[in-house]
Amino acid sequence: MAVVAISLSCLTACGTDPLDSCFKETAGNLNCETMNLSEVNLSGVDLSGANLSRVNFHRANLEGANLEGANLKTARLTKATLTGANLRGANLEGAYLIETILLGANLEGANLKAATLTGATFEGANLEDATLQWAFGDHWTVWPEGFDPEAGGVVIK
Repeated sequence: MAVVAISLSCLTACGTDPLDSCFKETAGNLNCETMNLSEVNLSGVDLSGANLSRVNFHRANLEGANLEGANLKTARLTKATLTGANLRGANLEGAYLIETILLGANLEGANLKAATLTGATFEGANLEDATLQWAFGDHWTVWPEGFDPEAGGVVIK
């Protein structure tokens, strides 16, 4: 299986939603490690299994995106929108989800160990079997109804 790296030239050569067509052709084989994808519209894009480690997604629109099994270790998702996104089994260890919107997102089995979740909104999200040990939240973090973050291992600052 070949790993495809999207170059910065693709950001301007792929059309009005620059990464949309690039990602559709390479889903599951994508390696975007350390790229700056801040403020990019990736809504509905299939990024399942992609290596997105250390990618900057600041204010990116990932609404409805498929990130199942993606590696987002230490990614910066600050103020990003992931409403309805599929993050099932994704690795978000040490990721920054500060003021990130995850309304109705599927995080079943996701690894959020040591992630920063301050001010994030998880309302209606599925956190079943998610790993949250040593993750950091605060009193502005909005959890799904009935979810006990401290019982799940979250440290409330």
